[in-house]
Order: sequence, then C-alpha cells, then structure tokens
Amino acid sequence: LDNGLRVVLVPTASLPTTRMTLQFPVGSADDPAASRGLAMMAADLLTWRIQDFLAVLSVAAVGGGVLVEVDRDSTRFTIDGVDMYLDHYLVAMARLVQKGMYDPAEHKSYVAARAMETRPAKSDQARMEAMSRAMFGETHPYHLADRRDPARLADIDVDDLRAFKQRHYQPSHATLIITGGFDPKVADRWINFLFEDWTGTAPPPAPPTPTQSRARGIMSVDEDSPQVEFELYFPAQLQGELGQQQLAARVVESALLDVRQTLGAAYGISAALLTQRQHRGYLVAGSFAEELGAEVATLDRKSVV
Repeated sequence: LDNGLRVVLVPTASLPTTRMTLQFPVGSADDPAASRGLAMMAADLLTWRIQDFLAVLSVAAVGGGVLVEVDRDSTRFTIDGVDMYLDHYLVAMARLVQKGMYDPAEHKSYVAARAMETRPAKSDQARMEAMSRAMFGETHPYHLADRRDPARLADIDVDDLRAFKQRHYQPSHATLIITGGFDPKVADRWINFLFEDWTGTAPPPAPPTPTQSRARGIMSVDEDSPQVEFELYFPAQLQGELGQQQLAARVVESALLDVRQTLGAAYGISAALLTQRQHRGYLVAGSFAEELGAEVATLDRKSVV
C-alpha cells in the first residue's frame, strides 16, 4: 500500500479456513538494555479499546482465534478461523494494531504472574546461556535478549509500552500475510478500506551485528541422567547463498544419521541451519550415552568435516 504496508495473499481452496498474520520487524533483540522484555510485554498486553470489543466478540463468536508471538527479530499478531468470516478478522486486526491500548490493571497482573513463573533448572539455564554466549558473543543483541529476567519486568511501565507501540507498530515496515480459502478480490477491498489510512513510519530493522567467527561447542552432563547432551555451532555467512547453506545442512544431517545407525538407539543427533535477521549458522545437537563419548566424538568429527 502507499503507506508502506506489504500485503501477501496466498489463496488456497483445500480447506475452508483462513489465517492472517501481521508482522513487525521488531523483537526481543531490539529491547533497550534497561528494559529487557519490552517487546514481549508490548505485544502480549496490547488489547482492544472498550468501544472495539464488539469486533473481538465477533471473532470469538465465529470460531476465530488470536495468537501473539515474539522472537528475537519479529512480533507477529495472528488471527485464524473459518474463511467466510475474513472481514471480521480483518476488522479485529486493524482495530488492534491501529487503536489498541494498554490496561494498567492487566499490566500489574502480567508482571506478577511472570515473576512467579517457574524458571529453568540452573543446569539448563547455564547451558542455554553458555551456548548463546558461544554462538553470538557476550555483547550481541541475541545473547542479551536470551538473558532477560522476569523479575525486572516491573521496571517497564504502561508508558513504556505505549511508546514502544507508537514507535514500532507502524505500517512502513509491516507485512500482512493472508492464507487459506478466501477471495483475493474481496480481501483486497477490505484491506484497502481498513489499512490504507493507517499512517506512521517505524525505524528500519536494526543492521546486522557481527557474531563469533569461530566454531564453538558445549557439552553438559546431568547427574540424574545417563545421557550427555552436546551442541556444536558453526557460523555461516549472513549474506551467503541461502539455498546452498540449506543444502549443506541437509548433507551434514544425512551424514550424522549414519553415525546414529552405527552407534544404535543410545545416540540421537540432528543438524539444522539457523537463519535469523542478524545471524546464520549450523547447529549440530544431540545426546549420547556417556560411555560412547569417544566414539561419538570421532564419528561426528569425520561426518562434519
């Protein structure tokens, strides 16, 4: 659209359902140092104004569902349901992102609930932080995003949430994706009607921050488990050919499956290409019986190299 909103329509006739996702290129890696968790809170607590709750009720009445997701790089609002009610879902989405509000009472409840959440075991938390530090480096935004403390969410107030929404939930870098059994012409008319007057310019996505350039790995042992868990990370060029990198990951995974067949069911492993806005790399992860350590190390090294 003229306001910068990108629209992707993917009509299919296989199922009588539809899903729409409005994505903003801002996530937990964009949190200010003093406000870790801001992106997550801004998305989770955004709600409809009282005068717009009829739109929300209409979505629920026709079987629609709302999902909010925040990762390191993006924030996504999704509504899905029966395709014949596409207009209801579009109205609800437009009202949420354009006119949505933050309720101080909901903010207080949210902070209290997060403070009481069960945290990962110290061994698991230490392993995750060690791998994050090894993959990205101590000061990289991805590593800092992984270290947010639920107890510090109380430092983020409603005014911070409003400012975040005003700054980032703008059409200039947003993408609306609709899939499912709908009429593209009808969808196009509704989108123009509901979103063409939406104005505002968000800052561009943060430029890539250099990550570690050397291969890293960690291994952890749980005294209560007979298995040893390990993760190996190999950096990839962020501007490299994505197809070639995906193929390389498949080749490595295929080679590692041969290792599992060699060692039997006591060993499990996988390989994948991690692709994010500021990072690409190959992650090899798995677990093995402690007594197989030497054999695993030898066979894995041969397979990967």
